[in-house]
Amino acid sequence: MEAAARQGRDLGKLANEFRDRLALIRDVGLTTGDTLAFSRAVRTHLDRFLSDDGINLTSQEKSALADIILRAAVGYGPLDGLLHDRSVSEIMVNGPDQVFIERRGVLTKADVRFEDENQLLETIRRMVATTGRHIDGLNPMVDARLPDGSRVNAIIRPAAIHGAALTIRKFKDAVLGMEDLTREGSLSPAMAEFLQAAVLGRMNILVSGGTGSGKTTTLNVIARFIPHNQRVITIEDAAELQIDHPHVIALEHRPPNVEGKGELTIRQLLRNSLRMRPDRILVGEVRGAEALDMLQAMNTGHDGSMSTIHSNSARDALSRLETMVMMASIDIPFEAVRAQIASAVNLIVHQARMPDGRRKVAQIAEVVGYDSNGAILRDIFLLGMGTDLRLEYNATGYVPTSLDKAAFYGVQVNQDLFDPVKSRFVPAGSDSMMPVVKDPLMSGQRGGGGENVVRQVVVVPFSSDRPGVGQQQQQAHTVQSSPSQAASTMASTPEMQEEMRKLIDAARSAVADLQAAAAEHRTGRVPRGEASVVVAVSAAHRAEAFAGAREAIDRIKAEAPIWKKEIESGRGGDWVEGTLPAA
Repeated sequence: MEAAARQGRDLGKLANEFRDRLALIRDVGLTTGDTLAFSRAVRTHLDRFLSDDGINLTSQEKSALADIILRAAVGYGPLDGLLHDRSVSEIMVNGPDQVFIERRGVLTKADVRFEDENQLLETIRRMVATTGRHIDGLNPMVDARLPDGSRVNAIIRPAAIHGAALTIRKFKDAVLGMEDLTREGSLSPAMAEFLQAAVLGRMNILVSGGTGSGKTTTLNVIARFIPHNQRVITIEDAAELQIDHPHVIALEHRPPNVEGKGELTIRQLLRNSLRMRPDRILVGEVRGAEALDMLQAMNTGHDGSMSTIHSNSARDALSRLETMVMMASIDIPFEAVRAQIASAVNLIVHQARMPDGRRKVAQIAEVVGYDSNGAILRDIFLLGMGTDLRLEYNATGYVPTSLDKAAFYGVQVNQDLFDPVKSRFVPAGSDSMMPVVKDPLMSGQRGGGGENVVRQVVVVPFSSDRPGVGQQQQQAHTVQSSPSQAASTMASTPEMQEEMRKLIDAARSAVADLQAAAAEHRTGRVPRGEASVVVAVSAAHRAEAFAGAREAIDRIKAEAPIWKKEIESGRGGDWVEGTLPAA
């Protein structure tokens, strides 16, 4: 191993020496723009240099020496091998001697390095030059795209304090399908079938997630379900979408030139796309004021449009969307913004990156609307952890209302997809993907026996429940917050009206028992103590069965003046302790 490393260093020194000598030679083959002619000229002169200097190298060493020189001249130096390695998905250069790569979602340090910062800067400039961009001290940051589609971000001094940094997200030439995602455990078969129905049913879908969570990959996969008789327009900051569709128009953001002119923003492209007769519009990512135009497109006859957004959860995605729409115009009322979002977005598909690097569709939720407390989301599918502490996909049992929209377009969905039992799916390798350790909660002691007790729970890291309070607690809080509001809420549906009638009947029955017991007590037929017991048992039983009937009881008080008079006058107050509680 040491010999190989020493040989590599020797070849590097020899390559630097021969590269300087090649720069002094006048040869048409070295100055032409033809890569093949340049390669032939370099190899010819290398053979002559080796012969003149009396250096004997094997054919393998000669080839390696020529490759080093060619990579430095027409390639990207030490990064060439990594760029051609299909297992590498991302390359991160923190400095000349710090090159990190990502393989299957896991970061590792690569065994390559640059000679110095100057070589790194030269590689960055060569990458940027292919796109007609420029990077220097006045413009120290740049976004570019290599000819193979890989996305490049570079930043140099003075913006980068410790020297130049380079990040490359490689372009994937192999397009994944829904079967590939299901086989890898990125989602369940029920989720895959539902997403296919959602695309065919022209639901507007927002794919959310963090950096590197697989948002673009998921958008690529679900967009393949778009029927071929529809016109699709894609708009991206850097072209990454690879949609297998015969009728696609791809538009790409163009940054300003050196003079700061000629920029084409996502918002300009989105507005222009509305004049291109699109059936669907796919925005690679919304990150600014273009969010308003995307919502307008979704609300003006372009059903089935899709986009991605950075967020930590489905609920956070809507919050970010509200903020970005407000960035477009401060004159739009907040209520109008929320109304636009509720009308435009049907589904949110949230992506997550697990600790072992695998990407998962962690949540599919429907946007129902908004109320005074914020967005109303209903989870359809969730990634959680079962009682056996293995990751699994589950349906919540909620049937989305947007299926009516899909039915309008002739798409029927099997109701079994939403059955929590039938749709449960444990992906392969779920043990290795656990987001928490075994025994997630602290062990304790039960009583004084000293035996350890481990609480096993079902963990759902992604949920649309509002922060800090469950839905049932929210409803209870809403009912108790205002008596008048509670009355209107309780009677808003036939089921609630029936419950109200039961509460009133129960209160009436309790009052009748009180009156009968009081009458018997006055006539002396029932001893004072027994009457108290009868009243207490009857009232407590009915109060326990219909707790929270304060308003119903108030109504009964108004209809029972005799009982009300007894209570308010204080007569019998020493035995009415068993009457119905206040609430």
